[in-house]
Amino acid sequence: MRLRCRFAPEVPLKVREEIREALVRLPSPQSQILHHHHRAKTFYRIEVAGRSLFLKARIFTSLPRRLGRTLRTTKEEREFSNYLLLRKAGIPCPAPVGAARLYSGPLIKASFLITEFLEEATPLRSLLVGGKAPLDTLLDAVVDLFNLMQEKEIVHNDLQWDNILVQTGTEGPRLSVVDALHVRRATHGETASHHRAHAWFLHFLFHQGASQKTIDGFLDRLPRLGLEGERGRRWILRQAHQLRRRP
Repeated sequence: MRLRCRFAPEVPLKVREEIREALVRLPSPQSQILHHHHRAKTFYRIEVAGRSLFLKARIFTSLPRRLGRTLRTTKEEREFSNYLLLRKAGIPCPAPVGAARLYSGPLIKASFLITEFLEEATPLRSLLVGGKAPLDTLLDAVVDLFNLMQEKEIVHNDLQWDNILVQTGTEGPRLSVVDALHVRRATHGETASHHRAHAWFLHFLFHQGASQKTIDGFLDRLPRLGLEGERGRRWILRQAHQLRRRP
Protein backbone atom coordinates (compact mmCIF):
# COMPACT_ATOMS: atom_id res chain seq x y z
CA MET A 1 0.00 0.00 0.00
CA ARG A 2 1.20 3.49 -0.85
CA LEU A 3 -0.32 6.70 0.52
CA ARG A 4 -0.19 10.18 -0.96
CA CYS A 5 -1.34 13.01 1.31
CA ARG A 6 -1.89 16.73 1.15
CA PHE A 7 -2.26 18.58 4.45
CA ALA A 8 -3.30 22.05 5.51
CA PRO A 9 -0.17 24.12 6.25
CA GLU A 10 -0.89 24.43 9.98
CA VAL A 11 -1.11 20.65 10.63
CA PRO A 12 1.95 19.62 12.73
CA LEU A 13 4.32 16.96 11.43
CA LYS A 14 3.52 14.59 14.32
CA VAL A 15 -0.19 14.75 13.55
CA ARG A 16 0.49 14.16 9.86
CA GLU A 17 2.39 10.97 10.65
CA GLU A 18 -0.37 9.68 12.92
CA ILE A 19 -2.99 10.36 10.25
CA ARG A 20 -0.91 8.49 7.67
CA GLU A 21 -0.68 5.49 9.99
CA ALA A 22 -4.44 5.53 10.60
CA LEU A 23 -5.24 5.67 6.88
CA VAL A 24 -2.88 2.89 5.83
CA ARG A 25 -4.41 0.43 8.30
CA LEU A 26 -7.92 1.83 7.57
CA PRO A 27 -10.26 2.91 10.40
CA SER A 28 -11.98 0.26 12.51
CA PRO A 29 -15.72 -0.39 12.00
CA GLN A 30 -16.26 0.73 15.61
CA SER A 31 -15.28 4.28 14.66
CA GLN A 32 -17.84 4.49 11.83
CA ILE A 33 -20.60 7.08 12.11
CA LEU A 34 -23.55 8.10 9.88
CA HIS A 35 -24.01 4.45 8.93
CA HIS A 36 -26.84 4.94 6.44
CA HIS A 37 -25.93 8.39 5.22
CA HIS A 38 -24.48 7.51 1.80
CA ARG A 39 -23.97 4.20 0.04
CA ALA A 40 -20.82 5.23 -1.87
CA LYS A 41 -18.96 6.69 1.12
CA THR A 42 -18.26 5.78 4.71
CA PHE A 43 -17.70 8.21 7.55
CA TYR A 44 -15.63 7.89 10.69
CA ARG A 45 -14.74 9.75 13.84
CA ILE A 46 -11.09 9.06 14.56
CA GLU A 47 -8.86 10.17 17.41
CA VAL A 48 -5.44 11.52 16.44
CA ALA A 49 -3.02 13.19 18.86
CA GLY A 50 -5.82 13.76 21.35
CA ARG A 51 -8.01 15.43 18.75
CA SER A 52 -11.26 14.19 17.17
CA LEU A 53 -11.26 14.24 13.38
CA PHE A 54 -13.96 13.59 10.81
CA LEU A 55 -12.93 11.18 8.05
CA LYS A 56 -14.80 10.65 4.79
CA ALA A 57 -13.66 7.56 2.88
CA ARG A 58 -14.49 6.44 -0.63
CA ILE A 59 -13.35 2.96 -1.73
CA PHE A 60 -12.89 2.22 -5.43
CA THR A 61 -13.56 -1.41 -6.35
CA SER A 62 -14.09 -1.67 -10.10
CA LEU A 63 -11.12 -1.45 -12.44
CA PRO A 64 -12.59 1.38 -14.60
CA ARG A 65 -13.23 3.55 -11.52
CA ARG A 66 -9.80 2.84 -10.09
CA LEU A 67 -8.16 3.71 -13.39
CA GLY A 68 -10.29 6.83 -13.86
CA ARG A 69 -9.65 8.23 -10.40
CA THR A 70 -5.95 7.46 -10.58
CA LEU A 71 -5.73 9.85 -13.51
CA ARG A 72 -8.09 12.54 -12.16
CA THR A 73 -8.57 14.60 -9.04
CA THR A 74 -10.86 12.84 -6.57
CA LYS A 75 -13.97 14.42 -5.11
CA GLU A 76 -12.34 14.39 -1.69
CA GLU A 77 -9.32 16.31 -2.99
CA ARG A 78 -11.61 18.88 -4.58
CA GLU A 79 -13.62 19.20 -1.39
CA PHE A 80 -10.46 19.71 0.66
CA SER A 81 -9.42 22.57 -1.67
CA ASN A 82 -12.88 24.09 -1.29
CA TYR A 83 -12.67 23.92 2.50
CA LEU A 84 -9.39 25.80 2.31
CA LEU A 85 -11.17 28.41 0.18
CA LEU A 86 -13.96 28.73 2.74
CA ARG A 87 -11.54 29.16 5.62
CA LYS A 88 -9.49 31.75 3.75
CA ALA A 89 -12.68 33.70 2.99
CA GLY A 90 -13.75 33.61 6.66
CA ILE A 91 -16.80 31.40 6.10
CA PRO A 92 -17.45 29.21 9.18
CA CYS A 93 -16.78 25.56 8.39
CA PRO A 94 -14.88 22.60 9.88
CA ALA A 95 -11.14 23.23 9.76
CA PRO A 96 -9.68 21.30 6.80
CA VAL A 97 -6.93 18.90 7.83
CA GLY A 98 -6.03 17.01 4.70
CA ALA A 99 -6.90 14.82 1.73
CA ALA A 100 -5.26 11.55 0.79
CA ARG A 101 -5.32 8.74 -1.72
CA LEU A 102 -4.34 5.15 -1.01
CA TYR A 103 -2.82 3.09 -3.82
CA SER A 104 -2.78 -0.65 -4.29
CA GLY A 105 -0.17 -1.24 -6.94
CA PRO A 106 -0.21 1.51 -9.58
CA LEU A 107 -3.94 2.28 -9.17
CA ILE A 108 -5.87 4.15 -6.52
CA LYS A 109 -7.77 2.05 -3.99
CA ALA A 110 -9.35 4.69 -1.72
CA SER A 111 -9.75 8.44 -1.35
CA PHE A 112 -10.02 10.29 1.98
CA LEU A 113 -11.04 13.71 3.29
CA ILE A 114 -10.03 14.69 6.83
CA THR A 115 -11.49 17.68 8.66
CA GLU A 116 -12.07 18.87 12.19
CA PHE A 117 -14.89 17.01 13.97
CA LEU A 118 -17.49 19.54 15.11
CA GLU A 119 -18.48 18.55 18.62
CA GLU A 120 -22.20 18.54 19.47
CA ALA A 121 -23.12 19.80 16.01
CA THR A 122 -26.64 19.15 14.73
CA PRO A 123 -27.89 19.43 11.13
CA LEU A 124 -30.04 22.51 10.69
CA ARG A 125 -32.87 20.33 9.36
CA SER A 126 -33.09 18.38 12.64
CA LEU A 127 -33.50 21.60 14.61
CA LEU A 128 -36.03 23.20 12.28
CA VAL A 129 -38.15 20.06 11.87
CA GLY A 130 -37.89 19.13 15.55
CA GLY A 131 -39.20 22.52 16.58
CA LYS A 132 -37.21 22.55 19.82
CA ALA A 133 -34.86 25.40 18.85
CA PRO A 134 -35.94 29.07 18.65
CA LEU A 135 -37.08 29.48 15.04
CA ASP A 136 -36.45 33.22 14.66
CA THR A 137 -32.95 32.98 16.10
CA LEU A 138 -32.05 30.12 13.75
CA LEU A 139 -33.46 31.81 10.65
CA ASP A 140 -31.67 35.06 11.51
CA ALA A 141 -28.42 33.08 11.80
CA VAL A 142 -29.08 31.41 8.43
CA VAL A 143 -29.64 34.75 6.71
CA ASP A 144 -26.51 36.18 8.35
CA LEU A 145 -24.53 33.22 7.01
CA PHE A 146 -25.96 33.62 3.50
CA ASN A 147 -25.16 37.33 3.55
CA LEU A 148 -21.59 36.62 4.65
CA MET A 149 -21.14 34.16 1.79
CA GLN A 150 -22.49 36.70 -0.67
CA GLU A 151 -20.23 39.41 0.76
CA LYS A 152 -17.19 37.12 0.44
CA GLU A 153 -18.29 36.07 -3.08
CA ILE A 154 -18.57 32.39 -2.18
CA VAL A 155 -21.31 30.24 -3.74
CA HIS A 156 -22.42 26.86 -2.36
CA ASN A 157 -24.37 25.13 -5.13
CA ASP A 158 -25.78 22.44 -2.84
CA LEU A 159 -27.05 24.66 -0.07
CA GLN A 160 -29.46 22.20 1.52
CA TRP A 161 -30.20 22.41 5.22
CA ASP A 162 -28.36 19.15 5.93
CA ASN A 163 -25.20 20.93 4.77
CA ILE A 164 -25.45 23.50 7.56
CA LEU A 165 -24.46 22.29 11.03
CA VAL A 166 -25.44 24.13 14.20
CA GLN A 167 -23.60 24.29 17.51
CA THR A 168 -25.35 25.95 20.41
CA GLY A 169 -23.30 28.39 22.46
CA THR A 170 -23.87 31.02 25.09
CA GLU A 171 -23.87 33.71 22.39
CA GLY A 172 -26.43 31.92 20.24
CA PRO A 173 -26.25 29.30 17.48
CA ARG A 174 -23.00 28.92 15.53
CA LEU A 175 -23.57 27.77 11.96
CA SER A 176 -20.98 25.95 9.84
CA VAL A 177 -21.09 25.06 6.15
CA VAL A 178 -20.19 21.45 5.31
CA ASP A 179 -20.10 19.21 2.24
CA ALA A 180 -17.98 21.69 0.32
CA LEU A 181 -17.71 19.75 -2.95
CA HIS A 182 -20.00 22.20 -4.75
CA VAL A 183 -18.42 25.38 -3.36
CA ARG A 184 -16.84 27.88 -5.71
CA ARG A 185 -15.74 31.48 -5.82
CA ALA A 186 -18.22 33.74 -7.58
CA THR A 187 -17.26 36.43 -10.02
CA HIS A 188 -17.58 39.98 -8.73
CA GLY A 189 -21.21 41.06 -8.55
CA GLU A 190 -22.57 37.63 -9.46
CA THR A 191 -25.76 37.98 -7.43
CA ALA A 192 -27.82 35.60 -9.60
CA SER A 193 -25.82 32.56 -8.45
CA HIS A 194 -26.24 33.53 -4.80
CA HIS A 195 -29.99 33.89 -5.24
CA ARG A 196 -30.15 30.56 -7.04
CA ALA A 197 -28.39 28.97 -4.05
CA HIS A 198 -31.01 30.55 -1.79
CA ALA A 199 -33.69 29.05 -4.04
CA TRP A 200 -32.09 25.62 -3.52
CA PHE A 201 -32.34 26.12 0.23
CA LEU A 202 -36.02 27.02 -0.10
CA HIS A 203 -36.53 24.01 -2.40
CA PHE A 204 -35.31 21.69 0.36
CA LEU A 205 -37.55 23.42 2.88
CA PHE A 206 -40.53 22.68 0.62
CA HIS A 207 -39.68 19.06 -0.08
CA GLN A 208 -38.11 17.78 3.14
CA GLY A 209 -40.70 18.52 5.74
CA ALA A 210 -40.27 22.12 6.89
CA SER A 211 -43.32 23.64 8.52
CA GLN A 212 -45.21 26.46 6.86
CA LYS A 213 -44.09 28.69 9.73
CA THR A 214 -40.44 27.97 8.88
CA ILE A 215 -41.00 28.60 5.16
CA ASP A 216 -42.85 31.86 5.85
CA GLY A 217 -40.12 32.95 8.25
CA PHE A 218 -37.47 32.45 5.58
CA LEU A 219 -39.57 34.24 2.96
CA ASP A 220 -40.10 37.18 5.32
CA ARG A 221 -36.32 37.60 5.50
CA LEU A 222 -35.80 37.74 1.73
CA PRO A 223 -35.30 41.55 1.70
CA ARG A 224 -32.20 41.02 3.87
CA LEU A 225 -30.84 38.81 1.07
CA GLY A 226 -31.44 41.44 -1.61
CA LEU A 227 -34.71 39.96 -2.90
CA GLU A 228 -36.97 42.93 -2.42
CA GLY A 229 -40.74 43.14 -2.50
CA GLU A 230 -43.32 40.93 -4.13
CA ARG A 231 -41.25 40.56 -7.27
CA GLY A 232 -38.35 39.02 -5.36
CA ARG A 233 -40.71 36.73 -3.46
CA ARG A 234 -42.39 35.48 -6.65
CA TRP A 235 -38.99 34.90 -8.32
CA ILE A 236 -37.56 32.71 -5.57
CA LEU A 237 -40.83 30.77 -5.18
CA ARG A 238 -40.89 30.05 -8.90
CA GLN A 239 -37.23 29.00 -8.87
CA ALA A 240 -37.66 26.76 -5.82
CA HIS A 241 -40.67 24.97 -7.28
CA GLN A 242 -39.03 24.47 -10.68
CA LEU A 243 -35.88 22.84 -9.31
CA ARG A 244 -35.96 19.09 -9.74
CA ARG A 245 -32.43 17.90 -9.15
CA ARG A 246 -29.23 18.85 -7.39
CA PRO A 247 -26.87 21.21 -9.22
